[in-house]
Amino acid sequence: MADNPEKLNPHPTTSGRSVRNMNWGPRLVGKKAKMTGTAPRRESKHIERGGYIAEIMVSDSALLGVTIYHYVIQRKGWLDIVHWGQELSMQRAQECVNDFIDGRISKQA
Repeated sequence: MADNPEKLNPHPTTSGRSVRNMNWGPRLVGKKAKMTGTAPRRESKHIERGGYIAEIMVSDSALLGVTIYHYVIQRKGWLDIVHWGQELSMQRAQECVNDFIDGRISKQA
């Protein structure tokens, strides 16, 4: 058993480092790699109201062939995300943000 180091260490290593601790995120395959995910745009909208901050970001999904409006809502001054979502129009994303904030404000009153 001592002759086989893989049995002693369940986490394989690469150059003496544990593979478990290495970053295995997405990799760029080459210059001609085709993106099939979501490409972010620079367009965004910032909303501050009732002690909350919301950011609406726009991206084009090459995979789905549509524009997606992502929104993230946080309490002002906090890092935690209290609500997030995706919609197919800026108007609907704004409605969702406003509905959420209105609901939180009415609960506090």
